Amino acid sequence: MFLPFFTFLGIVLGIIATALGDVSVSPMSTSATVMCYLNGDNDLSREVLHALDMLETAGSTKDVNVVALVDGHPAWLGPYSLDWARTRLVHVELDTNIGEIKSTVLAEWGEADLGSSETLERFIRESIARYPADRFIFYTFAHSQGIIDTGRLSIRQPGKRLSISPDETNQAKMNIEEFHTSIRRGLAGHHFDLMVLFSCLANMVEVGYALSDVTDYVVASQDEIRLLNEHSGNAQFCGLDLETAIVKLIQHPGTDTQTLSRIIIDSYVQNYRHDDGLTADDSKADVCLFPAGMALVDCKALTRLVRELDKLSEVMIAQSNDPLVQYAVRQAIQHTPRFASFLNLEYYDLQLLISNLRDHFQQRELIQACNETIDVLSGQVLLYERHTLHNNITGMSVYLSNPLVPDNIFAAHQTMYLQSRFSQDTHWDEMIDCFRERLKR
Repeated sequence: MFLPFFTFLGIVLGIIATALGDVSVSPMSTSATVMCYLNGDNDLSREVLHALDMLETAGSTKDVNVVALVDGHPAWLGPYSLDWARTRLVHVELDTNIGEIKSTVLAEWGEADLGSSETLERFIRESIARYPADRFIFYTFAHSQGIIDTGRLSIRQPGKRLSISPDETNQAKMNIEEFHTSIRRGLAGHHFDLMVLFSCLANMVEVGYALSDVTDYVVASQDEIRLLNEHSGNAQFCGLDLETAIVKLIQHPGTDTQTLSRIIIDSYVQNYRHDDGLTADDSKADVCLFPAGMALVDCKALTRLVRELDKLSEVMIAQSNDPLVQYAVRQAIQHTPRFASFLNLEYYDLQLLISNLRDHFQQRELIQACNETIDVLSGQVLLYERHTLHNNITGMSVYLSNPLVPDNIFAAHQTMYLQSRFSQDTHWDEMIDCFRERLKR
């Protein structure tokens, strides 16, 4: 009996592969599309355009396409032409000269609203249609305020729950539900390998959990992102060098996502590892230190983390009348690093918060719940984190309103928070309500 040709061929190839046992084939895909959502229709305009300019130093190839939707604002263009004050879809091409963007403009979108979920969805759909690939990476450079709009100080004051990607011309921005829904619809069954959120305060458990069904990994900062311009009379950009990771992907298409993420994080933190001398009158320099940190999150593990945080919340609520438990919560809130929100009283470093709770709890059940939460967070969720030496953070934050927050502001922010998926799937918001009343007494 003769074997069918393709069966025979498969056997021969298998024998060859066995004989060359030390030769491995990369399991990663060989083509990728990097989608860059660059919202500079605000005071970030110059920095966003400079970031696009820097992306040109990497460019695109037949296997790696970099496509950007960019929108500038006429008041903050810096050295770039007025053409960039409108919305443009760009295919990023190789150009090592900085100061002028020379990539191909695929389409003029007029004055599109980059604070609109419809615009984001359209961009993702069109990027996939133009540049289908095996892997998709998403990068956004935009303002953000974390899980809630901390500028909204009253229930009656208009505002949205998450201030991400504000568009100054159109006076619009997205909340977390709109941001997530537009991405899911734009992907239309596809999936991001990685989402890089170059936005302030974005690495929160609430944000990552909301995006966990559309991406495998997230790279973001739990802190504010600080950019410095006009350094000693010259334009200076401190930030994230996505182009470094793109060059790696171009040179080695099989590079895995975690390796790319580490390159992005390392390049970001390295930009803040030196002292920047600021000169006001060109005669005396003052040293200005900018703290920075960024982390890689495995979104597949976030469900486990959320489950542990829910268990911890329930145990804390059950024992909330114990004065020793109240004391532990008060001490943890007082000694955990906080980030920009209302008077820096609402966003806390998650791992250090749980560690401080554990160190002050005396009840075995509470200590065990803290340990189990930390095990998942540090061992499974946070895969890689780097920060400057003078920045005491661990990579991910969480919302927890301090009892010092006035009642009207707490009510407004808690109302927004209740709309988040994390709040709806856990007892964390009930725990916040519970201890706020007891710690105020």
